[in-house]
Amino acid sequence: MNIEHTQPMSVGDVVAPISDEHRLVSGCNYYAGAVVVSMDPFVLVSTMADMRWSHTVKCGHFYTVGVAEPSTLKKCMKRLGG
Repeated sequence: MNIEHTQPMSVGDVVAPISDEHRLVSGCNYYAGAVVVSMDPFVLVSTMADMRWSHTVKCGHFYTVGVAEPSTLKKCMKRLGG
């Protein structure tokens, strides 16, 4: 299923997967949502900044559920540096 999000996404948005098929996982950990840190390429970072996804996620598989607090966004943006 590929549902287009109804509201444009941008850096700083907190997103969640549209279905269980597109869950955010790492090992045995499941993440309910993540912060958008880049749109091109599309990159997500967990709200605790302990996980980053890029090649395994697509924008159309997520929808916006909120906006990250400035301190959370700052912490997540550090993950772009590698």
